[in-house]
Amino acid sequence: MGRGDIVKQEGRCGVTFPRGFRVASARAGLYPDADRDDLVILAAEKPVVTAAVFTTNRFVAAPISYCRDLYRDRRRFRAVVANAGNANCGTGRAGEEIVHATARVAAEGLGTVEEEILVASTGVIGRVPPREQLLAGVSRCLERLAAEPDPTAAEKAARALMTTDTVPKLTERESESVRWGGMAKGAGMIHPCMATMLAFITTDAVADPDTADRTLRAVVDRTFNTISVDNDMSTNDMVLLMASGASGKKPATFEEDLEMICRDLAEQIVRDGEGATRVARIVVSGAVSEKEARRIADAIGTSFLFKTALHGGDPNWGRILAAVGRSGVAVDPENVSISIGENLLFRNGEPCAENQEKCLRAMREKVVVVTVNVGRGHGEWTHLTCDLSKEYVTINADYTT
Repeated sequence: MGRGDIVKQEGRCGVTFPRGFRVASARAGLYPDADRDDLVILAAEKPVVTAAVFTTNRFVAAPISYCRDLYRDRRRFRAVVANAGNANCGTGRAGEEIVHATARVAAEGLGTVEEEILVASTGVIGRVPPREQLLAGVSRCLERLAAEPDPTAAEKAARALMTTDTVPKLTERESESVRWGGMAKGAGMIHPCMATMLAFITTDAVADPDTADRTLRAVVDRTFNTISVDNDMSTNDMVLLMASGASGKKPATFEEDLEMICRDLAEQIVRDGEGATRVARIVVSGAVSEKEARRIADAIGTSFLFKTALHGGDPNWGRILAAVGRSGVAVDPENVSISIGENLLFRNGEPCAENQEKCLRAMREKVVVVTVNVGRGHGEWTHLTCDLSKEYVTINADYTT
């Protein structure tokens, strides 16, 4: 298998592709009207090097507070317990106690201590999780984890984490005899300000805690922090990397390999954005710096006017130019060029009328590439976004009722 290959196989392995990990899912009843699994335990065979990045939202869920506190002093963990259907956010001391109880039950089942168990949640904000149901679900999940390995366990786990997602999100790859796997959930409340969703990444590479932490933060900034669905940041976001070291190898390509896994998951999230019908890859070049290019790309990718034009397949260069102009970067419109696909749409301060029909066709592809050159330097940045449709409004208009 060549370097850089993303593994595609029957019975996706996801987080269990690397050696040293198991995963299982079970029903805790957090979706009372649905017969579905809604709780997952991802466990290593022993405490392993772990790196984490959490939401920067000031209003965070109880699991995030719990995990951040643990992560300040500890960089090796045994497992993470994650549930869908209830965010356990805005739930006060009752919610905090449930997080600790979840970790205790999981720790007892795995023969370890509470401090080696991380907890994650996603779902509706402001409702205290049903304690006994949740803990019973953890016990059932532990039973499945201890049973004979299920070749479909990873895909079942990815499905169990889904909320408004329409497809499970998994990835796996092998590079220089080192294996990588991942799963994520996310379709709404996606905005480039870390961490944008729940994502769990595993590897059997050898890694030290400081390198894992530093590398994950850098990679997250170039992948999960470059996507947007609806400009909203969740209260429960977490990206977790667990390295078992079971391969016995410390690859020189650790950062590159991690970035490929994260980028694949990030792109799956945008493709599955709530109500999304097409995706836009916005490439900004010609900026003075990468930071400047990023500001411009983010301004375009988060513009509701651009996103609605994307939904309609409308090559409305005025909306793109307006977003560039409000980005805070001192651009000169006379030096800005805009292309849709390979077709120039705007340059030298005026539209390219002769390419209008070509741009119209390119704008109606499932993946639209928008290239903006601002003629100031060599800085570049790419932002991935999706369209804004009526279906997005339908999904979110009565989410809790």
